[in-house]
Amino acid sequence: MPGHLQRDPALAAQYAGYLAQLGDGEGALKQVRKTMEHGWDDRLPAVLESISNVAPERLLAQLEQWLSVRPGNASLLLTAGRVALRAQLWGKARSFFNEAANAGSLVALEEQLRLSAAMGDRSQAESLQQRRLALLSQSLPELPLPQKRRAWHGRMKELAETADQASERLAAVRHHWRAMPGHLQRDPALAAQYAGYLAQLGDGEGALKQVRKTMEHGWDDRLPAVLESISNVAPERLLAQLEQWLSVRPGNASLLLTAGRVALRAQLWGKARSFFNEAANAGSLVALEEQLRLSAAMGDRSQAESLQQRRLALLSQSLPELPLPQKRPEKDPR
Repeated sequence: MPGHLQRDPALAAQYAGYLAQLGDGEGALKQVRKTMEHGWDDRLPAVLESISNVAPERLLAQLEQWLSVRPGNASLLLTAGRVALRAQLWGKARSFFNEAANAGSLVALEEQLRLSAAMGDRSQAESLQQRRLALLSQSLPELPLPQKRRAWHGRMKELAETADQASERLAAVRHHWRAMPGHLQRDPALAAQYAGYLAQLGDGEGALKQVRKTMEHGWDDRLPAVLESISNVAPERLLAQLEQWLSVRPGNASLLLTAGRVALRAQLWGKARSFFNEAANAGSLVALEEQLRLSAAMGDRSQAESLQQRRLALLSQSLPELPLPQKRPEKDPR
């Protein structure tokens, strides 16, 4: 390779990386040092992470030498932290990761989280999780609104569905919501998602409060539906709230369906049937299915048959008009 290309940082880092992977750690280290003499490039020190047959203490000494010239370099600090892990210098690794995170490295914060979890330091892990969310949120204002909404939605989903204990997920979701810009907190879809996660993770009161608060800014059918998943608030209380909304929006099919399901949880069979019937009259096929299920459970066969016919009629209304074969007249047996 021509000399000017050998001095190209990207090519040199690639070459040194291959040396490291193929067992020539000394050669990789030498190549990195040699190329660094011609100028700095973050890709070069990162090669030291993949050198496995040179004592990590030696690699760390080199990294600390570079850090004395470039203090606060996030990429260099991240590499130093990972090499310190290989040397089993836990305190040193944590310190490097912390500095890298302060310099804006989300990856370093993830490494810190992993280290704290491995060491069983739960309070530190929770603190880092909050820091991680704050660091994540800094990149969001630059996104167009639809992308920003999707980003917050995706991260909230990720936090709510991790393998952590419910209490830890609940704390992370709450912190994520508090870090969210106000105009997004008023977005019905995001508010419904947040309230739904609160309900799933055991904070039924918080979910109900969030739904009420968001409904003050305007109606959205997705919000009352959250009450179906609240299991630790008395269904009678939830039903009272739903009936209050129904007094303002009578005939709302989605609201009636939710009221029927909450009435089932309160074991108010007659009330549930009435709500489902109204919702079905408003065009809800799902409410008709719920009515069918309730009638079958109560052993009311004639009602179930009547509902089945109604269901077929409602289904046919939603189908497009298309040519169908004409029923052939029956032949005269004579």
